Amino acid sequence: MGYAAALVLDEASAETISKLFEASGSRMLTLEAPPHVSLAVFEQVDTSRLIDVIGTLAGRVQSLRICFASIGIFPGGENVVFLAPVVTDALLKLHADLHDLLVKAGLESDPYYLPGAWVPHCTITIQEALLSTLETIQTIHAAEVMGEYWISEIQVIEFEPVKSLASFRLAWKATG
Repeated sequence: MGYAAALVLDEASAETISKLFEASGSRMLTLEAPPHVSLAVFEQVDTSRLIDVIGTLAGRVQSLRICFASIGIFPGGENVVFLAPVVTDALLKLHADLHDLLVKAGLESDPYYLPGAWVPHCTITIQEALLSTLETIQTIHAAEVMGEYWISEIQVIEFEPVKSLASFRLAWKATG
């Protein structure tokens, strides 16, 4: 079992990304994972403290716009194909603020998600054969999904199976 603090796309944005899940036959569909960008991942964590931290963070930030600008792959047996957002000051600040709060709460994230090591991404497929991975890249390319999306909430997610333990709506921000 694992846990994540994740930025979740608004409904319209999520619908666009969910269509990629369907078109690629992504395992994300069977996991019922919402389109998201993970800020921190934990193998084990005190979920009540994590929920408190995410609630505090959510009270300090507004919805934000992200722009997916490229397709990426994490090497290894999982063959994770993802959309990569442009890394902005706002995204980095939100991420750093979360990790400052986690440290103060005595919670330790997976090292791959720490500031300076984190590769922000929205997973499209995971754990598929390499040939399928290449087909997924073609599907994403043909779908013309690069562009701006809105983040509307932060969730604490348990996986596998995927289950939202807490969800915090972000205050609406018209620009940015």
